[in-house]
Amino acid sequence: MKKLLTTACLFVVTIVAPVSFNVSTVLGQQNFSQTKAIRFGKLVDGSGKVLTNAIVVVEGDRIKSVSTSESSIPANVQVVDLSRYTGIPGLIDVHMHLAGTHGGTGSGRVPNQVLSRSPVIDMFLSQGAARKMLDIGITTVRDVGAYQFTDLAMRDLINMGAIVGPRMFVSGPGLRTSSALGVAVPEATADGPVEVTRVVRRLIAAGVDNIKVFGSIGPVPDMGCPTASFTQSAAFTYDELKAAVDTAHSLGKKIAVHSYGPDGARDAVRAGADSIEHGLDMDDATLAEMARRGTFYVPTIYNNVYSAERGSCKEMRIGWHSRTVETVKRALKAGVKFAMGSDGNAPTWMIGENTRELGWFVKVGMTPEQALATATTNAAALLGKEKELGKIAPGYFADLVAVEGDPLKDIDVVINNVRWVMKGGAVVFPALEPYRELKEKRSDTYELDEDEMNDVGYKLLRMKKVNEAIEIFKLTAFPKSYSVYDSLGEAYMVNGDKELAIKNYQKSVELNPQNTNGIEMLKKLQAK
Repeated sequence: MKKLLTTACLFVVTIVAPVSFNVSTVLGQQNFSQTKAIRFGKLVDGSGKVLTNAIVVVEGDRIKSVSTSESSIPANVQVVDLSRYTGIPGLIDVHMHLAGTHGGTGSGRVPNQVLSRSPVIDMFLSQGAARKMLDIGITTVRDVGAYQFTDLAMRDLINMGAIVGPRMFVSGPGLRTSSALGVAVPEATADGPVEVTRVVRRLIAAGVDNIKVFGSIGPVPDMGCPTASFTQSAAFTYDELKAAVDTAHSLGKKIAVHSYGPDGARDAVRAGADSIEHGLDMDDATLAEMARRGTFYVPTIYNNVYSAERGSCKEMRIGWHSRTVETVKRALKAGVKFAMGSDGNAPTWMIGENTRELGWFVKVGMTPEQALATATTNAAALLGKEKELGKIAPGYFADLVAVEGDPLKDIDVVINNVRWVMKGGAVVFPALEPYRELKEKRSDTYELDEDEMNDVGYKLLRMKKVNEAIEIFKLTAFPKSYSVYDSLGEAYMVNGDKELAIKNYQKSVELNPQNTNGIEMLKKLQAK
């Protein structure tokens, strides 16, 4: 008996349905274990090389070889032809809140608030956001703050295959002082160097991958529109920051310091922090020290634009944006290293627009190549994973992205033209591969449900992913199914292909002469 496989099982379609059933389970891990050879017209490998007619051989979740020789392709392996595209390393967003941050709190203007709903709800609702990261080429994120360690749970669920999403490096709740406004977070609150040391050790014992510290007072989640005095004040003393940094480093963890004013950033850099987040208004002496030490700057430029456009503290955000741009320009001139961070907040805030940060890097003076490096080699180095991520090289994770165009000439190619994504050796976008596998090779075991597949196609059409919708409809085109041919006719019409639209509507009416929609559409198309 065939098993009916519906979209409730195969969640890997490019939609935001937060269903959690891993395709590798359905396919018996085949997507991960097969050796594959991927052809790219060009390959930007992350080390400064650009290869023409490149072949990347992937074995399991790692890259086996990178070459321009046909002889590098092993016998009897799957060959993926992406020769019309340029290959780049999987992108990394080093400042996200993918597991959610808010938990339904109030204004945040007073201390010791209580969450009005469990952060687990936000994490559950954020599964669609995790899927969206892959769709835009982000295969790794650093999550820098979530209540009640939900980011650890999400990381582990992704690693287990229960949620589809990017590789996650997480911090748990950000370290703060007892004077912090907003939700009370006793497990991450400390005053004085001794208590800071103890809390950092406990966070690491809980399983975090890195430490996040609020180095200035505000803004914190749900804080509202803080005044300038909030952003100009340091939350921790230098000695407290030094205790946090030394403890984290002694236990092999990196540390990121949130700062919206010069004082917190200055002390954090002197204390040895690995990155400064946001960092507007940093003075030239601090920037020079960052360049000397190799401290990374994660400015989150676009987040202020996104917030202002949506009326969130508009005047304040416009001011912060201009001050951030000015600081970034000075930092670039000083030789500071940058990494891309969006400050996107799941389930919905800025999700899918993360890489617009790269466009702002170019606007402030970077070349497209430098901007791309902030989301690949630089980001990997900040994570301490420069020997596994950020490049396309033997031994690295097989995180590959195909874009249409030349990303070294136009960074918008990376932002808008992602056509194919692989994470850890598995194709994750466009998410049609598992359907093709089932249709072509396992039709004796599984049967695709026509109605649900048709629904998937229409969801893709509404998302303006017309080519993907057409592929879904074609996969579902059962010999006697008039409705799928009707859907294909509509998709081709949207795509501007009149001839194929007419052909499929005619097939639909042939199968069902009572299909009034098909009859009407044929009249309209043939009258043009």
